[in-house]
Amino acid sequence: LFAPVSELLDHLRPGGPEGALERLSHAPRLIIDDLGSERPTDWTAERLGVLINRRWLEERPTIATSNLPADDLLKALGERTFSRLVGGAVVLELGGEDRRRRRGE
Repeated sequence: LFAPVSELLDHLRPGGPEGALERLSHAPRLIIDDLGSERPTDWTAERLGVLINRRWLEERPTIATSNLPADDLLKALGERTFSRLVGGAVVLELGGEDRRRRRGE
């Protein structure tokens, strides 16, 4: 299951699809795109924390992409959620030209 973080959070909001947290928690693999780009609030931190913790407890693979350096992502997610996401993970740092900027030229 692939979900940009903003759309994922929309599904978790009150009035979102029923059972969204369960579906996201139990997906065989979850890819969260652009983690850290969401507007930081207590609610977003808590919801992401719940989701990532559930997946961590059930040992379900979770992949996250982010444009933030690790220290900034730690601040955005909080220590507990960050630890569950990257503890024991393979972290890849990719470099190169931003293709989005190239398109606008």
